[in-house]
Amino acid sequence: MAKRKFESILELKERGLNIGEMDEFTYRQLDDALEYAKELIEKFGGFSLRTDFPPGDTRVRMALPVLKDPTLENLKEFIEENKDNLTYLIYQKRDYHNVIWQGRFILDDNKALTGEVNAKDKKLNIREALKQTSNLERIKCGPGGYDERFMQVRADMIKAKIEPYTYVSASAYDEDGKVVIYYKDMARDH
Repeated sequence: MAKRKFESILELKERGLNIGEMDEFTYRQLDDALEYAKELIEKFGGFSLRTDFPPGDTRVRMALPVLKDPTLENLKEFIEENKDNLTYLIYQKRDYHNVIWQGRFILDDNKALTGEVNAKDKKLNIREALKQTSNLERIKCGPGGYDERFMQVRADMIKAKIEPYTYVSASAYDEDGKVVIYYKDMARDH
């Protein structure tokens, strides 16, 4: 059985990859979820929400709902509407106006990084950005050719000992003139 989304994200963190600030909540933890969202608003100017299925749920984990530009009020309504059907991954807001690229990558047996990246579309989350197939660019970074934009991703994935042919999703943002990469997901079952 595939790992839950939150477990996959925590594994990225345990391997030393930057996931930003994030925590998972259930319907029973509604008050804690709202308090955490308030903390993220104070610290980062906002929060975002992804969802997952509860532990033990065997439904296919594809195209789970997200809440775009959430407020505390619509977060509360969303959780009350979905109750125990979902878990709620609340994470620090990222400014999609400052996105540099969003992509999905793998390392091969020779530690060459390949992937598909959208470096054109701004104001989109990663799911939406990767659906813009006309703006996807195939990249390679490693033996045989190095793309400077992705040297850090390659180095991070090697250091984190990501197994060959494991997909890792990531996005880069300009934060005060510095490129900051956030790792978002990992999937071994392609």
